Amino acid sequence: MPPILTKGTMLIRTPDKFLSARAILNTILKDTRKYCNWCGSVYNPNDFPCCDNPQVGSHVDHLHGLLKQNKIVRETQDNKFASTKNKSMRLAVSLPAGLFREWERCFKNSQGEKLIKSGELPKFMKEFPQFCIPKKM
Repeated sequence: MPPILTKGTMLIRTPDKFLSARAILNTILKDTRKYCNWCGSVYNPNDFPCCDNPQVGSHVDHLHGLLKQNKIVRETQDNKFASTKNKSMRLAVSLPAGLFREWERCFKNSQGEKLIKSGELPKFMKEFPQFCIPKKM
């Protein structure tokens, strides 16, 4: 998707990385363009369906559906840490792919670093609990 940050949007640097990430996410969620969350293509009614599993909507549409799904997964998981029965794997976060790609790209362009660097996942999970799958870390 093309960048959504326009000349009129002003982002200010802050020492709090996740405060900045939240501001960027809020800006991205104002974009009302529709796209397919499965294949990433911009929605075109003349070229629909775009793939085998079209999931067309805006960032807000995809996020709303995913937050409902996260709540169901959180309530039905085997344990509060969201791990498998044999404890071989744990779920951590869940975000719509298109939204995450856009968020990561905008954050990198404005802040000059990755949104979630190595070792920052627990802090990200605490800052954005709506994307967190386990009840307890």
